Amino acid sequence: MSNKATQASKAGPPARATVKATVVLDADTHGRLVVAATLRQMDRSTYAAEVLKEALKGVVYFDKAMPNDPGEGSNRPTGATGEKKSDEEAA
Repeated sequence: MSNKATQASKAGPPARATVKATVVLDADTHGRLVVAATLRQMDRSTYAAEVLKEALKGVVYFDKAMPNDPGEGSNRPTGATGEKKSDEEAA
């Protein structure tokens, strides 16, 4: 096995997945973005990502595409003894 392959197998998963997005800006906002990123010696994309990350810190979302934990069971209400009610009983 080569040294590169050994190093690659030791590397862990990436810290965070990234997604490429397109944002449409008016000319004035684009100019301000370019200047702000240049002043911080960053590229526009990195600067915009940091600004958005900071601005969205308080926003919470739930990814509905993620599957539910199969150990949790269904979303039906439970009876007094803890058993799941049928659809007719739950209604």
